[in-house]
Amino acid sequence: MSVTRIRTTEPYRHSVDLALKSPEVRQALGEPVTAGWLPQGAVNESNGGEAQLNIPLRGANDSASIRVTGTNRNGTWKYWTIRVDTDRGEHIDLLEP
Repeated sequence: MSVTRIRTTEPYRHSVDLALKSPEVRQALGEPVTAGWLPQGAVNESNGGEAQLNIPLRGANDSASIRVTGTNRNGTWKYWTIRVDTDRGEHIDLLEP
């Protein structure tokens, strides 16, 4: 799957949206926070498909990666991991309880 295509998938869009709206991420990285251009990993959108992504983030003070793992069941994504790991070693869990 191409980089352009990965950026249009639900796992990519959902995890980037969570990260950009997170006060903890904005504080850790410094505003403005933006997603980098080159996500790594793969997304299989078919039923039973999986997502495993590392999405770069940049802020005014630090950089990070969003780590995403999930499974598509009948068109609904179940996420196992949506976590921001900063370059300074901080981990910010973005999964909703």
